Amino acid sequence: MEAQAQAENDRRHNEEEEAVSQEEAESDEEGNELRERELRQHLPDREAFERSVQESMSPIDRQHAPIQLADRRIHIIGTGSIGKLVAHALRGIPDPPPITLLFHRYKLLQAWNKGRKVITVADGEAEVPRGGFDVELRPMVTRQHGIELQRGQNSVWDMADSTGMLPHNVAAIVKQQQAGQKAAAQEETSRQEESAQEQSIQEAPAQEEHVQEISAEEDSEPQQMASEPIDTNPQSITMNPRGAGLPYVKDDMIHNLIVTTKTVTTVGALASVKHRLNRNSTICFLQNGMGVIDVVNEQVFPNEATRPTYVQGVINHGANTPPEKAESDPFYVIHAGHGTISLAILPREEPQPTPSDTAAEQSEADLSNPTSFVPITPSSADVPGTSQRHYPETARYIIRTLTRTPALAAVGYTPLDLLQLQLEKLAVNSIINPLTALLDARNGAVLGSSSFHLVRTARMLLAETSLVMRSLPELRHLPNVEWRFSAKRLEKLYTIVAKKTAGNVSSMLADVRAGRRTEIEYINGYIVRRGEELGVKCVVNYSFMQMVMGKKAVVAREVRDEVPVLGKRSGLNPDCE
Repeated sequence: MEAQAQAENDRRHNEEEEAVSQEEAESDEEGNELRERELRQHLPDREAFERSVQESMSPIDRQHAPIQLADRRIHIIGTGSIGKLVAHALRGIPDPPPITLLFHRYKLLQAWNKGRKVITVADGEAEVPRGGFDVELRPMVTRQHGIELQRGQNSVWDMADSTGMLPHNVAAIVKQQQAGQKAAAQEETSRQEESAQEQSIQEAPAQEEHVQEISAEEDSEPQQMASEPIDTNPQSITMNPRGAGLPYVKDDMIHNLIVTTKTVTTVGALASVKHRLNRNSTICFLQNGMGVIDVVNEQVFPNEATRPTYVQGVINHGANTPPEKAESDPFYVIHAGHGTISLAILPREEPQPTPSDTAAEQSEADLSNPTSFVPITPSSADVPGTSQRHYPETARYIIRTLTRTPALAAVGYTPLDLLQLQLEKLAVNSIINPLTALLDARNGAVLGSSSFHLVRTARMLLAETSLVMRSLPELRHLPNVEWRFSAKRLEKLYTIVAKKTAGNVSSMLADVRAGRRTEIEYINGYIVRRGEELGVKCVVNYSFMQMVMGKKAVVAREVRDEVPVLGKRSGLNPDCE
């Protein structure tokens, strides 16, 4: 009996100790949760904390801060001479990023698969082949008169013939119809989202009652069933079915994109991949001319909230592919002139809280917790000429990757410094390109040693160009603008470039000879447009722009009507034997 009583006492004692330890553990958990809740109320969220750290860093520290990327792959649109040169150089650096070439023609894809799958760059007597590239085929996008035609839709000219209207009037009507269809689709989408939200709100009380009756293990099933009608996973959303099912056509997201196409084909190229770009993507433009980004914003990315970040580049490398070599090996390029690449991230303005909003936050914090304190600091909007800008990691990644490529000699600049470099190159191209295209001569023909008449013509062009550039509102607060963009200095710049490239054929002359559309609208045309904004009539630049466009049309008609002659001509014309 005594043994049983002792065992009963021990059991009760153990139960009391277990109960006490359990109460202590529960109290410790409650204390930890309370402390975590208090810390969470006083500490900022992770994004705000990281942003404050970034703002407190110096430009040098921010430049060398580590980058965490979801994808290191770089896509390149434009397989011309510059595109092949950039892709070849990027694959030659240590730890190179994955490179994907986006072809616009199926014949290029066939040539790539049948060939050695390498890009060969000839620099002097050395020829360096380099492989390791991935390839894709971007879907075809048809644009006519500024509108994008859907698959199977008649062309603007066919609709104009059937209706008896002018093509640009037909394009305006089609554009209005597309805008109406897009607005109706957006309204339908918003209506479905609102109805889904209302349905979820109505089902919420019933789900809560049901959750109280079932165990925690069974709780996950109704929540999953309630979330099935709305799919919020971005990876499972089909962005655009255009080209789906075709080989080498993909729809995965593009994080880093380099554009090396002609400015006149940029809108069509980006329209074919715009469904693969979002706000966190970065587009690097390595092109001639100016003003193409304004057209891209207007026709491809009109929504500022979802618009990618832009990196503008000014490339001074010389590269070309001989026509006879392009037929046998379309992935061969000659690095004719070594130069540099100037890069800058174009600013994206972020909305900043006003002092009144910050004061309201302080008052709310005081009412909720008297011991809390939110420091009120002057925002960048209060300081003239400053703004807080936050760029995605992809923009910094592209800048770092290009600047660590020795063959490209890329350097980063501020947006304002890059703008001045762009204007200087634009002034040089506005002289050499149209003159050589109209004269059908190499770059050295525009020098004074060839003809003083051409020098007079160039000076008339530069007089208008200099006046427009010196009057730009973006540069009015800078010193030495009058000297830097004076007609005399711009004449020296184009003379230096013409001497260095005296034996080269300008890109505009090559386009005119082939009957292709030139970039004159984004070179001299940009000067004309900015002059109109400033009240300056650039009649000389406008005349040259129209003459180049007219000559291109004449040559294109001749190329189209040309009849090829094959075989021997003996017996047809004895004088030609």
